Amino acid sequence: MQIAQSIGANVSVIGVDEDTLNTAKKLGAAHVYHPDQAPSNTFDVVYEASGASQIGPLITRIAANCARIMQIGIPSGPVNNISFGDFVTKGLSLEGILGGVHLMPRTLELISKGVIKPKEMVHAILPISQISEAFELVSATGRGKPKILLDMKTL
Repeated sequence: MQIAQSIGANVSVIGVDEDTLNTAKKLGAAHVYHPDQAPSNTFDVVYEASGASQIGPLITRIAANCARIMQIGIPSGPVNNISFGDFVTKGLSLEGILGGVHLMPRTLELISKGVIKPKEMVHAILPISQISEAFELVSATGRGKPKILLDMKTL
């Protein structure tokens, strides 16, 4: 969201967790919606980061004609009820996005320029010995800030 805003994008966030939506507002989201309230045929680019298997109907419904759908979240199984008819009739495209170490220099540059504000995104930094707690936090709702980091210096 922060990167998109830095290049002038009008960013909306769709989610089910109130704390996450409130964080999005604080970070400058133009609009926040619950899935059933999100406007149809609206967004030129849809970034799907949840990986939720029930996301299929939503991403095609909210996408504008000729929109790009960017799949960032990794689903744990097949995504249900994707309408391939919508891909044809609306001219949608789907891309899988896999981040990686090769993006670290650019990420650090954006952090140094203040484009990305990590403190606004990180809920907790835990020692590696607390990996079980980290996974529990990742699964919990109500965090607001999405990232849980493991401090590898504690190995």
